Order: sequence, then C-alpha cells, then structure tokens
Amino acid sequence: MHHRLLPVLAATAALALPASAAQAAQPKAGYYEGSGVFFKIAKFSDKAQLFRLSLSEPLTCADGSTIQDTLDTILIMGPKVNRYGRFRYEKPGSTLFKGRFVTRTQATGKLTRTVGDCTASISWTANLKTGGIPIPTA
Repeated sequence: MHHRLLPVLAATAALALPASAAQAAQPKAGYYEGSGVFFKIAKFSDKAQLFRLSLSEPLTCADGSTIQDTLDTILIMGPKVNRYGRFRYEKPGSTLFKGRFVTRTQATGKLTRTVGDCTASISWTANLKTGGIPIPTA
C-alpha cells in the first residue's frame, strides 16, 4: 500500500509548491528597508519594478581604512521583478544590487559596491515598511 501512496504524495507536493512560489514572487508595492538598504517597489503596469534605491554601507579601502558610503537614486524604467521574484540593478564597475522576494513583503539579496579602491560586499534582508518614506535624521 505504501509503495502506491508515495508517488501520489510526491505529485501532490509538486503541485502545491508552484502556487506558494508564485505568491512569493509577486511583491507588494511599497518601501522596503533593511540594514544598509532601502528601496521602493512600484507597479506601473502588471509588473513590479525597482523604482528607488538608497544604500548606506561602510567601504573597506585597500589601505585598510573604512569610509561611509551612501547612494540614493531614482530608477526611471528600473529593473522589473521577474516571475520568480528576482531583480537585479547593475551600474558596471561600481554597484551590483540583486535580490529575490522570499515572501510578498520580504526580500533578501546581495550588494557589492566599489568606489575607487574601496569596496563592500554585504548580504541583506529587507521588509516592507508601512510608514512610507522615512524622515532623514541630521
């Protein structure tokens, strides 16, 4: 009896997985914030896209010193979030920001940034913020 049940359970599990993965792949529009990253996902059509990117991370330089780096940019016609919940923004030679939505309100990814001879490479997790744009602190 068990040898007949196993293929049925495996097929049922395989059918259930795409539904949950598809739901996680379609993020909610809004502002997402995590340690060193802040970005906005907008929906101008049926596809979500990266609209704003703000980064703040320490860079380690070749001489061993550390400098604080910031980037804040609006991405007109920014990269779209694909059907698997993945997105990627690249400015060749300086910035690679890529991520994947693990739920509709949480994304994880990697940031690599180079300014001169200073670099940073971090993994990040960001969550949807309901309060909108944060008020900058002096």
